[in-house]
Amino acid sequence: WMDMALYYNVSAIIGPACNDPGDRLAGVVEYWEIPLISYAADSVLFSYELNPPQNFARVNPTPTDLLLSFFPLAIAKNWTTMAVFFTIDIDWAPVGGVFLAIFAPAFPSVQIRLVIGVESTTVTNAGRTMEYLSELKASGIRLAFLIGTCTDMRALLLAAKRLDMIEGYTYVLLDADRDCHIVTGDGWPTGWGPEANDEAAQAFNNTINIAALGFFSPDRAAFNGQMMADYATQSFAPYRYPPAGDIVPAAPVVQNPQNLSYTISVTPEYDSEALEIAARLYDAVTLYAMAADAVIADGDDPTLQQNILSKLGSLFFIGMTGPVALNFVNDRVSGASFQNVATEPSTSLRFD
Repeated sequence: WMDMALYYNVSAIIGPACNDPGDRLAGVVEYWEIPLISYAADSVLFSYELNPPQNFARVNPTPTDLLLSFFPLAIAKNWTTMAVFFTIDIDWAPVGGVFLAIFAPAFPSVQIRLVIGVESTTVTNAGRTMEYLSELKASGIRLAFLIGTCTDMRALLLAAKRLDMIEGYTYVLLDADRDCHIVTGDGWPTGWGPEANDEAAQAFNNTINIAALGFFSPDRAAFNGQMMADYATQSFAPYRYPPAGDIVPAAPVVQNPQNLSYTISVTPEYDSEALEIAARLYDAVTLYAMAADAVIADGDDPTLQQNILSKLGSLFFIGMTGPVALNFVNDRVSGASFQNVATEPSTSLRFD
């Protein structure tokens, strides 16, 4: 990969889409002084680890703003004592760590009296959450912030319901979705698998969800339509490596999906995820282009990393994913909404 980057003397990299390759790539391109603008990597460690990469920026929302939004909510509701449950895995443990070590000390009016690391819920340990909730019950604390996967939040709330810990308690969730109460598959302990999905939906009732703000516009609608038309044709430009001579634009050709690393499937379930990623990629390219234009307008060299990075924090535009601006650590500034979770008569979840 670096052979290709150095061969073409690239001035910036858009991507990658995931945390693990982003982590591995950030250090390499920092050495070569190449800015890295991601559109999907969301780990808080890129911004809040001990020595975060200085050349890294991203246009996708992260859990950071959602975590910070908890404190204005707590102050408005006069919450003063709380418990925190967070999943101990590679994705959620850092999120819980940032909340506890960096954000919470800045809001001393909200005291964290109980912290419980939750083992990732699987078919072999689903009932373990009864122990966690029993500890909460014994503490006398009546407010809990749940930071983790939908499966973990489901297991914790099911335990709360079975321990009669719904009435008189407040549970705040982080970015839950409408299917958080659902698990599938076999092998679950009795009472914790798909047969408990309806009961789990009831357990979510009257919880509070902190979620990212949605965005839609006529431009986004047109963008989505064009992207879906492109997906439907399954037309892709041929990929060529190692590079041979100058880059020559190649007309897209219809590829057999079996020859790709994954099969393109145009379904409603696929659409929303693919279109969101495509829109973020669009905004990442726009952000870099605006930074390069600003550098050129100042008479400076846009191929130098420090020139591009110096402009990112001052840019603002309405992109395909909404207003785009970066904060002091080059994270996307995004808002949050507070939603009351209600259980529909059909035992599905509604977010008001």
